[in-house]
Amino acid sequence: MTLIKELVGRKHSNYAWPFYTPVDVKGLGLHDYLTIIKEPMDLGTAKLKMENGQYNSALEFAREIRLIFSNCYKYNPPDHDVVAMAKELEVAFETRFAKIPLGNNISSS
Repeated sequence: MTLIKELVGRKHSNYAWPFYTPVDVKGLGLHDYLTIIKEPMDLGTAKLKMENGQYNSALEFAREIRLIFSNCYKYNPPDHDVVAMAKELEVAFETRFAKIPLGNNISSS
């Protein structure tokens, strides 16, 4: 199973679900989100980019996954539930990513 499929899969769904799709700026009334967050990212977008072969390296993929977490930490207060969920998903990601040889084709890892 590829790493991105694992992140969006059932195993991590209890804490990964807020990151499956782009932040619904209008629906959530987050009028300042795009002023604060200059480069939005989510797991669904990363998965689509992976499927379309848009990542040139494992590190490029990791940068965008890590961007999901840093955006969350930047926008939300530290005691917010979504921050705790991001931290849990970040640990899962970093643990699994550390096992991928960086010379490998990321779409098969």
